[in-house]
Amino acid sequence: MFRMSRITISALFTTLCAFASCDTSLRSLSPDEQAYVNTMSEAFAALKQAASDFEAIAATGAQDPVSALIAALSGKPGISKVERSSDGVTVIITLENGEVVAVMTDAKNRTEWQTLPSARQILPDPQTSDSGPRTYRAGDRKAAVNASSIEDDFIICEETSFPQSRKACVVINFQSLFKANPANITEPLTHAGFEVTLRRLDSFDAVAALWNELSMCGVLYISSHGALSRTNQGLDANVISTEIEASDIINQTFDMFGHFSLAQARSFFVPVAEGGHVYWGLTPAFFSSASYPNSFVFIDACQSDALAVAGGQLRDAFIGNGAGFFLGWASSVSSDLANFTATAVFNGLAPNNIGITSIELVTDPNNPGAGQSYEPLMQLTPPLPGVEVRLHVIGSDGFRRSESKMSDGGGFVRFSSIPGGSSGVEDIITVVTGGPQNGASAVDVARRSNPVGIQKLPWGTPVTSAALLATLGAHAHPSYNLACNNPDTTQSQKIIKF
Repeated sequence: MFRMSRITISALFTTLCAFASCDTSLRSLSPDEQAYVNTMSEAFAALKQAASDFEAIAATGAQDPVSALIAALSGKPGISKVERSSDGVTVIITLENGEVVAVMTDAKNRTEWQTLPSARQILPDPQTSDSGPRTYRAGDRKAAVNASSIEDDFIICEETSFPQSRKACVVINFQSLFKANPANITEPLTHAGFEVTLRRLDSFDAVAALWNELSMCGVLYISSHGALSRTNQGLDANVISTEIEASDIINQTFDMFGHFSLAQARSFFVPVAEGGHVYWGLTPAFFSSASYPNSFVFIDACQSDALAVAGGQLRDAFIGNGAGFFLGWASSVSSDLANFTATAVFNGLAPNNIGITSIELVTDPNNPGAGQSYEPLMQLTPPLPGVEVRLHVIGSDGFRRSESKMSDGGGFVRFSSIPGGSSGVEDIITVVTGGPQNGASAVDVARRSNPVGIQKLPWGTPVTSAALLATLGAHAHPSYNLACNNPDTTQSQKIIKF
């Protein structure tokens, strides 16, 4: 008995359906789709060979295997151009059929990562601590305050300061290779009040499922391989690898066309290789097709925030479509440093789980008028004593107040009096209990979570300045946070003086 290919079965099914009224979920490929399949088959075959060649060269201990691979591939039949990416660590190959493929040489899990001497370590910024109420103003309350001059970042719960969806989409590819522990990401997000969906992009069904829910993700975290590569439109771009290893290209593209059009396939997917394996990679266009409800986005992959000169900057795909925060790596990073950093970031943003089920915020007096001072009051449930509660007040006139107090024996906190504002002034009062643990804002936490140990690959870009080290790029408003998504531990109130 012989086995028919899926294409043959599809063609037979379509023919049979011509004589009956049935829904053809299986169909034959169009001429353009078949041409795409043929082109991608050639592209993946060439990339597979190039990836294997690089691993063989690297295994010899060559000092510069990247240059050696470029020299070996240049002038080969079927290849029109071979070059380094602008960051110097990805080999970009343009084939004679027009397809662009990329060999990543800086994968997170390579065994060749080296730790540099301690003299090149980057230390986190010193952490500030509250010691009684701190008020920021110049002269009277009406004076404006420059937020960049303020020593600490405030947790302010208003529409632009936190995600507007409580759904967290977590993608962890190559989990065993990276030695990643998903709980280090999912548990803090749960504490922060998010409903977490965990997946890996190991099929086009999984890729399509993520694509369809991107606009619902208040938090999007993706851990994978990444590279500064090039799209088929000739643009430099931060590309993120899926776990879909190219094997049966015919059936894989057939699966792809079950979810994406040919135009989307050409725009969303490019071939990439790592460790001798070839995968389908995602371009910024895949992510820019969605909107993001002031979302928190962390793309934990090499070069995810590297500068794509005159091309497709991944962060723009998110920030330009409504995301409130983008965090990514400006260069190459090992899995050890990436795992350490991701854990530090999410732990720093999540409240401590201290058993508080609800909090209630009121003011005394309840509805202060113009020029009338007031005291913020908070009650914990259950009424636990000795719980740290942080208060942040920001006024539309530039007034800012930060204060930290411990709850009394009845779980009650009375904060210091807030001076009254003029008619029409709006105060936003936010109280937080149980965290965040390491800082008030996402930018602050990301800055403090940068790796302490610095590593590089022997053939990587020489480390000559801090700008070339594995550092996080954080792009957000200074007060952006995740704490406001958990009403059990964070509450906010708006007061307008009339």
